[in-house]
Amino acid sequence: MISVYLYLPGMECPKGKHVKKKTAYGILLAFVLISILLLTLQGPEGTVRLSETVRLQFEKIGYQSDFHAFRSDAHLVVYFILGAALGLFGRTCGWRWWIAAALGCGFGLLDEGIKVLLPTREFDAVDLLKDWIGIGLGTAAVWMLTKGRK
Repeated sequence: MISVYLYLPGMECPKGKHVKKKTAYGILLAFVLISILLLTLQGPEGTVRLSETVRLQFEKIGYQSDFHAFRSDAHLVVYFILGAALGLFGRTCGWRWWIAAALGCGFGLLDEGIKVLLPTREFDAVDLLKDWIGIGLGTAAVWMLTKGRK
């Protein structure tokens, strides 16, 4: 059995029982990218079911939104997470902030472009703009919160 221990700055971790930040952030980034692709490639029934289930859960805590607005706003959240993951990974690789942001924006464009090829999906410029805003905010948040660290 393999045990993985992630540590936070200032915490003592058992010798030999941790994963280096670069590897951990790389795994996080891969997970986020794969999740986005799976969301893009799922069928229309799965997309509607997932979106409506999550939207109804948010309604229970007071966030009111129609189905299409909720799905569009979800792009901000999902791509913020991608931007943060790219920012964390990029920091450990020594990238400049704009490299992480550019890669994220490129992935957003690729993701929207894939939808042109899928029979039940379509390219949406508003969704792409929200993807890019989410990437920018996620990357900027990581860069500001980790300023001076690698």
